Amino acid sequence: MLFIIREQVFGLLGILRRRSAGDDRQTTLPILRHGTDLRSSGGWRSYLVLHDPFSFADGPIMVHSDMVDVLQSCDGVTTIAQLAEAANVEVDGPEMTRLILFLRQMDEMGYFEGASYEQRKLNELEVVGARGTSAICAGATYPGEEEVTELRDALRK
Repeated sequence: MLFIIREQVFGLLGILRRRSAGDDRQTTLPILRHGTDLRSSGGWRSYLVLHDPFSFADGPIMVHSDMVDVLQSCDGVTTIAQLAEAANVEVDGPEMTRLILFLRQMDEMGYFEGASYEQRKLNELEVVGARGTSAICAGATYPGEEEVTELRDALRK
């Protein structure tokens, strides 16, 4: 796990170094998926409450409300350099590095359009299709003995 994170950070730093060295390639921010639910929690500490599209989190995902501007900039057109300039921070500074890692996490959880979201959706459909029944949630009944036997036999095939 540490190796993977280290490789991601070094890959990210390589992108930033190439850009600061005068490379004209500009990395654009990903596109925030339509239907992503952003709600402010209100109160004296304002947070965004994000709906987890694949229910990976045990509870609501809360991020600081300052991220509204960043998430609204995720349009597939705005570049990382433009965002850094608007925030008056260095492109290769620690603020942008943390921001890019945050956006990468959001992408892995399915909040942005693209391959990660499509792959997660495909995996979810495969699991539901293999199960043959809908997921059990609070207030639901558990499958009967006959249904459990059928599912077990189907899994053994």
